[in-house]
Amino acid sequence: MSLKEVNINNLLKIILAVFILSFIIYPDSNTHANSYWQQVSTNGLGDATNTAIFTMENWQDVLYIGVGRNTGARIYRSTNGNTFTNVSPADGFGHPELEGIYDFTAFDGQLFVSAFDEDDATSGEVWRSPDGITWTQTGVDGLGNANNDGFYKMKVFNNQLYVGSRNPTEGSEIYRTADGANWNLVPLTAGGFGDANNVGVWSLETDGGFLYAGTFNAINGAQLWRSADGTNWNLVLDFSLIDGNNVGISTIYTYSNNLYFGTMNFIGGAEIWGWDGANWGWDVGGLGDVNNNCFSIHPVTVGSSVYFGSRNAITGGELWWANSPNSQYSQIGDDGFGDVNNWALYALTFKGYLYVGFSNNNSGVEIWRLRSGSSMVITTKILAQGQEGSNYTAILEIVGGTNPYTWAIVSGSLPKGLSLNNSTGEIFGIPEESGDFEFVVEVQDSGKKQQTARKTFILKIIAGVSDNTDESNSIRGITILPQTGKN
Repeated sequence: MSLKEVNINNLLKIILAVFILSFIIYPDSNTHANSYWQQVSTNGLGDATNTAIFTMENWQDVLYIGVGRNTGARIYRSTNGNTFTNVSPADGFGHPELEGIYDFTAFDGQLFVSAFDEDDATSGEVWRSPDGITWTQTGVDGLGNANNDGFYKMKVFNNQLYVGSRNPTEGSEIYRTADGANWNLVPLTAGGFGDANNVGVWSLETDGGFLYAGTFNAINGAQLWRSADGTNWNLVLDFSLIDGNNVGISTIYTYSNNLYFGTMNFIGGAEIWGWDGANWGWDVGGLGDVNNNCFSIHPVTVGSSVYFGSRNAITGGELWWANSPNSQYSQIGDDGFGDVNNWALYALTFKGYLYVGFSNNNSGVEIWRLRSGSSMVITTKILAQGQEGSNYTAILEIVGGTNPYTWAIVSGSLPKGLSLNNSTGEIFGIPEESGDFEFVVEVQDSGKKQQTARKTFILKIIAGVSDNTDESNSIRGITILPQTGKN
């Protein structure tokens, strides 16, 4: 298949066709508001045919990149986060049809990797390595079923390693192994949990003593299943009864003791759902942009914050962040970090700094990370203007560091009537004077090695009072929980 094609009729291929990682220091003169980030290595990791990144992993303090290519996927590794070496035994593990690597997972002292073929030309495979350099296949092709043309997310549960398959012929399956070598089919998952239209088990995650599995189903809508023992499974959510446009569950993750999952939706935009122990809540489709039709396969939690990306083939993949389960999501940087060809950001990991990988069919994958120095930066670009006598609110946003944060104005001042919330970074109140007010904000985190970040802002307050609400003062984002679920 061509990873350059974006075909809505092949929905599963779209979400899988992506991820970018390659690093060059991003010039300070850049005007795309991404000055906190640096690109590492050359585009495509030196090969423009490296067009997709589905996963990256920090294992034993070494960064691993799973790269998708039309002529066979590759594995790259880096010990310093700057230079990358191809450690694949061969492109596509000797099968050019295996064009994508979906997941890395550590199990039993080894690193496992799952590979897929979206053209049904060969069977999917699982490989492992004791050192990240030498790789051997575990199990047979398709793990015994030749119609399994791909293997996706892996997860360790009850001392066994589980992996989900893509099977467009009979329906998806889940396999598990206790020793890393011998794989067994979980019978009740065969045939797409009894629905052959569940062609893929995209996501696996553990939470509260359960193993959760999310499917891809372009006919009826995705399903969410769970099991307490890995053998017996119960249906949790069925989108055929809620919104069949949510055709896939691309990711399941836990954050601050809450369970979340992200969908694929080409009509209203992808959705993030969360469970607070009583109700399901969900956000606005695409976080306000319907072109965000799928969210990261691998969100990353750093301290009290969670980071994830989107697939957006129109304006470029986006990086999003929240610092608590009930806080608003905020976008970091521009779409595609200024390059519309960076059309998906699925892969993220943390190795001292946050790393993100973009898929790029034009010049090859790109890998970015927070610039060296403090890993905590204030990401708010500018403050919306206010009006004298009218309510004003703005929330200062931050990346990195450890929550809780402490905010302060260390130079200059806000206009009379406005205050800074020292805990939340919110500027609020009713300005009682007009003009341009320059001030410096400082934020400190609560980590053992305390970090500090500063930034200068100019807040413009125009004169006069209006009865109209200034919509420009709103911050783009959504509060996920608590809400009442659609179901």
